[in-house]
Amino acid sequence: MNPETRKVQITGGSTYIISLPKTWAESNNIEKGDSLTLWPRDDGHLIVEPRTVSGGKRMEVILSEESPAHLLRRLVGLYMAGHRQMKFTTEVRMSQKTRNAIRELTRRVVGTEIVEESGDFVLVQDFLDPSDLPLDRTVRRMFVMASSMFKDSIISVGESDPDLAKDVQLRDDEVDRLYWLVAKQFNMVLKDPILASKMGMTSLECLNYRAVARTIERIADHACKIAVYSTELQKADVNPATMKLIEDYSLLSADLFEKSVQAFYERDLGLANKTIDVVAKESGFRQKLARNIPKEDSTFAVALAFISDSIERVASYSANIAEIAINHVTLKES
Repeated sequence: MNPETRKVQITGGSTYIISLPKTWAESNNIEKGDSLTLWPRDDGHLIVEPRTVSGGKRMEVILSEESPAHLLRRLVGLYMAGHRQMKFTTEVRMSQKTRNAIRELTRRVVGTEIVEESGDFVLVQDFLDPSDLPLDRTVRRMFVMASSMFKDSIISVGESDPDLAKDVQLRDDEVDRLYWLVAKQFNMVLKDPILASKMGMTSLECLNYRAVARTIERIADHACKIAVYSTELQKADVNPATMKLIEDYSLLSADLFEKSVQAFYERDLGLANKTIDVVAKESGFRQKLARNIPKEDSTFAVALAFISDSIERVASYSANIAEIAINHVTLKES
């Protein structure tokens, strides 16, 4: 639909009136006496919302036989696209493998259920209203989980606790679920700017939350990686100096992670800059640890190298969040 120009009329000396485009009114079934919702935006635009919003059209996809892992990745991508209804069909009777992948999708993501199915199709409905679980709450929940995962992964390194290491790996799935939800909500905001207003933020603020969520998801991945390699150290006699170096820098990385997210939520420019400065100052951790690793048994030196890399990446990602926090502050100021 092409843009149309309307002249503003004034009635009663104080009421401003413009006419609605006929094609838009007809396509949205606007009738005399209907109410429309007006959404004034900070950038000066005014969004007109019809009395009923469809919440997104049904998306239909024809699926072909492929490996369960490949199919699940595709289904997650379709979920993140922000469709409220997804109808999956096959040209012949749907295989059990494909049905299992669709069921796995509904188990792995937030808010979806299978509402109808037959021999050649499955209909999935997204029942979650994005405004009921806004981005700021979801991202904060991701931070709480990822922070806990990172701290527990380091404990599993120091105490050789395989059960704790396994628990960290299981929690990574929950962080992924929340990240996919954030990505889906952001994509829905791109399609429907009104949604951002309903969540109490602008589209650009939503972009910042999406960027922070992506970074937190990566930190959770590295916590999971540390937990995996910690199991290789269960029977290792690691040099105490090496372990002390790992523990000290892990505590610093955890603190930087917490401060970066705090700076983002509180829009604290000073704290964000301080976090970035500390990360830059302490960037030589891996080099210090590398000098100790050759002294260790070669059977677990590789595990220590991967663990040290992930710890340093958590600090680096914290600096990334702090940079997003600075953008968040300047966005509010502009």
